[in-house]
This record gives sequence, structure tokens and C-alpha cells, in this order.
Amino acid sequence: MRIGAGHPRVRVCWAALLACGALLLPGAASAAFAPPNQPGPKLDVSHAKLDASVHCSGKLGDASREAVLLIPGTSLNPKVEYAWNWEPALANLGWPYCTVALPHNGMGDIQVAA
Repeated sequence: MRIGAGHPRVRVCWAALLACGALLLPGAASAAFAPPNQPGPKLDVSHAKLDASVHCSGKLGDASREAVLLIPGTSLNPKVEYAWNWEPALANLGWPYCTVALPHNGMGDIQVAA
């Protein structure tokens, strides 16, 4: 069974995470957001760096199923985190996968990393 972003379980999960964040961060629930017409950070990551940050197994176009995308947590590197566990497990199952390395291991501006 595939669960997408619009699935009720996913919506409930996001609602729970947001509620927990509001409880943990004083003033988070009443924090003002920047208006949508205000420019964010300059997104100037080169195409070469973007291409170098994603590594996939095999030929995804020939795969019989969608690839699993492995994104490491803050301060983690996918070459270290997945080489001993997820990559061999997915390869043994014949499931295609991709890993993405976030700039500065996710310790920089999350808007740029996204």
C-alpha cells in the first residue's frame, strides 16, 4: 500500500509534529511569518553541485518500482549513514534507491538545503 502526502495518516502525523513543535518552542504558536512577497535567501547552488549531491543505484528508468529516497538527518553524511545498512538491504531486495547529501550536512540554511 502506498501512502502519499494527502493520505489521512500523513496529515495526522504532520499535525502531531506541528503541535509538538508549538509546545516545545516558547512563542512558536504565535510567531509571525514573513509575508509571501518577501524574498528569501538567494538560491545560487550550481547545477554541478546539485548533480553531485544525488547518487542513485542502477538505472532508475528501467526499474520495476519507484526509487526509495534516503535523506540523512542533520549533521549526517549519506555515504557514512547508509553504506552499511539501507544500501545493502535495498540492493538485496532489488529495490532502486537514491541518496542525497545536504549542503554542509544539513547544518546550513534549510531553505537552501531543501
